[in-house]
Amino acid sequence: MRKILLILMLGLFFSCGQNSQSKKETPTKAKQAQNFLHLIGYSDKNASYQLLDKAVNFYFVDNLKFLTADDLKDTDAIFAFSFGQGDGTPPTPGGSNEGLAEICEQLFQLSDKKLHIYAQWEIADVLLKNYQTPSTYKADVKGEYLSTEGVLNQFMNFNNKKGINIKKVVVVAQRDHAFRVIKLVEKQNIKVIFGANSCTPNNGWDNYNCDKWGYFKNSSQPWTTNRGNFITHELYWVNVAFLDGKINN
Repeated sequence: MRKILLILMLGLFFSCGQNSQSKKETPTKAKQAQNFLHLIGYSDKNASYQLLDKAVNFYFVDNLKFLTADDLKDTDAIFAFSFGQGDGTPPTPGGSNEGLAEICEQLFQLSDKKLHIYAQWEIADVLLKNYQTPSTYKADVKGEYLSTEGVLNQFMNFNNKKGINIKKVVVVAQRDHAFRVIKLVEKQNIKVIFGANSCTPNNGWDNYNCDKWGYFKNSSQPWTTNRGNFITHELYWVNVAFLDGKINN
């Protein structure tokens, strides 16, 4: 019953309207975020409440600026995290990751091709096929599910083995996935920049058969097919990561 209520409320809160809100509307959205957390059982007494409040506000309010070439001058790399997959055996990258690959390419070009690209295999494969842009490192585990934390661990292990010191990255991730991704990367003592053009392709999501948030309805991973399903899933994993000490408040 709790899960059904959660899904219904997510449909009300998250599936309608734009992330972009006017300054007048923002406080109302922030209050709705707090009400939502209270409704599903979280309160100020929960150790993770402040973090979850930040997460829900991140989903509600879009105050992201567009990154410029100047923002990327002292940035070391792109860390790109996939979102869902296409169908088939073996699986295809899917629409969301085709769009994320375009984002990587547009940021790579914006940096005058100076940024190293660390990408999960779905994005890395599209980058090579569609743009002839190789990745510095491709995260992959043949025949097994690769978690967000597993991808980051592969990035960090590669750097450690090569003696590469990464201090600042631009994260590329689906808009709602990005909150947890950023927190995980920051836990590695890496500064993260993230902008409106870190989660939206120049050509728009429509070109990849995705909705305005970057959800591909034909994804083989059901939790990544629409916003209500995903945020139900994601808030749980944000909470788990915090309780396990993998992200900070």
